[in-house]
Amino acid sequence: MLAAFTMTDSAGVAHKCLLIRNPWGVVYYNQEWYKDDPNWTDALVAQVPFGVDVRTQQSSEGLFVVPIAKFIG
Repeated sequence: MLAAFTMTDSAGVAHKCLLIRNPWGVVYYNQEWYKDDPNWTDALVAQVPFGVDVRTQQSSEGLFVVPIAKFIG
């Protein structure tokens, strides 16, 4: 886990998330907030720590965002 953070969308809804790096450099996560999730906006990407744009990350880098509830639950 690289960071825990909260993104707030244009409707004011807070999304508590984790920025994760798979050390093997392979990303298989394909649920809420995955790379191609249509909910991503430029404003939400700007709230991801370290300037990471998960929409354009190479799968070999292993970076992805996951909601805290999915990680813990």
